[in-house]
Amino acid sequence: MADEYTTEAFALLKKEGIIPASTESLFGLEVAKALKNLCSVLVNTASLLKSPEALDEIFNGLSRIEGAASTLRGSLFEFAVAQIARTTFPGSEPEVNRKENDSSGRGAEIDVLVVVKNQEVVFIECKGVHPLGTVDNDEVVKWLDVRIPVLREVAKHHSEWRKLRQRFEIWSSGGFTEHALSLIAERKRQTQKYTIEARNADYVHSQVRASKDAGLIRTYEEHFINHPLREFEEAQARAARKAKRDKQRTESQKNATAPGQLVS
Repeated sequence: MADEYTTEAFALLKKEGIIPASTESLFGLEVAKALKNLCSVLVNTASLLKSPEALDEIFNGLSRIEGAASTLRGSLFEFAVAQIARTTFPGSEPEVNRKENDSSGRGAEIDVLVVVKNQEVVFIECKGVHPLGTVDNDEVVKWLDVRIPVLREVAKHHSEWRKLRQRFEIWSSGGFTEHALSLIAERKRQTQKYTIEARNADYVHSQVRASKDAGLIRTYEEHFINHPLREFEEAQARAARKAKRDKQRTESQKNATAPGQLVS
């Protein structure tokens, strides 16, 4: 990836089967400009002292960059899950972002597909959310009511999948709302034809650790466990708990020192 390419460089990369991407083609013009501006300012940090408004401009641009980072984090989570699946489902060769259409032409994308030979086919939906966040309820409903039915229909006509047990799982790098979990639990009660599971951050992290893959563990923990926003929010939560304890302590001290009431 680069800001731009010479004609010769672009042609050479294409000839070698390499995709010459640019920040603008991946993230759009506004984010590309924000990234370029951020880099130029960081190269010469002294300019911030001369122009305080430049700092405000950078932080305004960062909000757009964070949007791009969220998209990248989602893609990274899918690849991480594919790596994790190698040890979670031994003997499999996970596939990422496979697109399928059923007999009616309805399409669905499989984030991570795992086929355990002669045993089961596993369709994993990936949600790379903030470590302390939850998957949107609408996304869970879409998974239950749209993607699973389409993939069930696809599997019914697939030469290999139709002979295997079917498992549908939704993996989150954060958590799920109580409402979403109740919807999934209700769907589990309604069917015995396939397995359905919700996997939260604790489960995913445990599978990462179980992989014994040092590189995967380091990458996953850096991007999905030790996330700066998580550390910030946990610090805020600790400060809120401390403030509450201090308030309760102050009120207790006031009550202890208040003059008693006279009884006639």
